[in-house]
Amino acid sequence: MDLPNLDGKLIGLVLAYAPPNQSAMVILERAKLETVAGRSFVTGTIPSDDPDSWVRGLPAGVAWEFVGYYLVFDSLQEYKARVKMTRPPWWRRLLGRTNA
Repeated sequence: MDLPNLDGKLIGLVLAYAPPNQSAMVILERAKLETVAGRSFVTGTIPSDDPDSWVRGLPAGVAWEFVGYYLVFDSLQEYKARVKMTRPPWWRRLLGRTNA
């Protein structure tokens, strides 16, 4: 299996076997593939300027065999803009309406 070149990129990882109630994406800055104890891991740093993350700025890694899919972003700003598009405006959330 050929592994992708993720070196230095901002990536989002979704786990292949995540529990149904866990659909969040793991975002890593300065990603790279490393071998640890004979296994491939995607390692990097949780973005440090994400105020909603209690693990911001920490080094992290995900075993490659548990990655269901991954996304490559040009920048943290692109990632945030795409996340923002998925959130309805406050007044739609308040009214519980999606087509208002």
